[in-house]
Amino acid sequence: MTINVYKPKKNDDISHAFSIYSNSQEKLDAGFQFLIEGLEKDESILFVTDDLSKEEIIERLKKICQFRFNISTLVNDGVITILSSTQWYFFGDMLETGKLSPSGGMTMSKNPSPMHNDTSMENEDNIEGSHFVLPMDSKKRFRAFYDMKPFFEKKYYEALINYESTQKGASNPTHTLCAYEIGLMQEISPEAFRTLVKNHTLINEMNYDALIDPSANMHVILLYDKQDDLDKAVSTYINEGLKRGQICIHASVSLANESYLENFSSQITNYQENIEKGNLIVIDLVPYYVNAMEGNLESFNKLKEEMIFRANQDINRKDKHIRLTADCATLLLKNKHFEECINLEDWWHEKPFDGSYVCPYPKSLLDRYPFNAFLSRLIHNHDVIIDSNGKLIHEYML
Repeated sequence: MTINVYKPKKNDDISHAFSIYSNSQEKLDAGFQFLIEGLEKDESILFVTDDLSKEEIIERLKKICQFRFNISTLVNDGVITILSSTQWYFFGDMLETGKLSPSGGMTMSKNPSPMHNDTSMENEDNIEGSHFVLPMDSKKRFRAFYDMKPFFEKKYYEALINYESTQKGASNPTHTLCAYEIGLMQEISPEAFRTLVKNHTLINEMNYDALIDPSANMHVILLYDKQDDLDKAVSTYINEGLKRGQICIHASVSLANESYLENFSSQITNYQENIEKGNLIVIDLVPYYVNAMEGNLESFNKLKEEMIFRANQDINRKDKHIRLTADCATLLLKNKHFEECINLEDWWHEKPFDGSYVCPYPKSLLDRYPFNAFLSRLIHNHDVIIDSNGKLIHEYML
């Protein structure tokens, strides 16, 4: 795992990076490399995590650095500061309320005298209302690694968003890496996810695939170049849902086309079996399209009621997340029924049932006039925009 993507450009004074990792080990490995780069540039560093103790982190740094740096001396001198979430994000009544100050539980000081004169922090987590002074040498730049998992463990989702919003554009630290684990991202709303993206200057979600792990009630625009790309993306999204025991719906205006249906069914795992068991539902959207073209969305309301009924009736299905792909709005846009397209997408954006919604659009279409004139309105009533590999397209989100 390389952290090279976080290296700021020469003219960048401040960077606030958002990164998603596959697991805790990958996250910590990236954090160590990020901070060692800071030591190589003679920067002060801060490492905040609960995954390892201070002693374990020091030993890991010694092992990685070998004889390049005297880690114990750097810790004693305050060049390296290692804290738990309680010491940085939460302290005193903040631990109870989840309300945070912009600078966490510490004060940054230009006093070069060290805060600690040994490499242990015994019992500091247990000191109610602890407040720490982070030594700041005015001649040194400062970078920080923030492990964000404690916010998820405490379910402090609002506090997480508030904390991240205070960090963007802050002069200290100069460079920050906010590290997230992919398995936790489904716990936050699509709106919160989008806000996190907006609150960072650098984004790396190389391990995040919205087709595999969509957040609950995430409404997605999928931009694709070729039909083959779309077919692969749809099958990835549905097959993952079937694997997880979720209800999957493929609603399309093309299902009457035998070759289309044959191609689609060939890419779905155990297609016929999943149809018969009610795990997979295919819906011909042609009559829905005709109604939507006339401004009548009653058929969609009936679809919503049916899906809610199915989910509630299936008491043995543990995962109630419903995955849906639908291209009715796509055809409305292609045929220049612009307002009808927007009205339908507005309806989907009300999130009529618990799950995720993928709306495919050909990128070439949205690059042309007059279709591109409606792009901002399309983006407004979706949570994220992704490519056919499930990766976020940031230029549409920021």
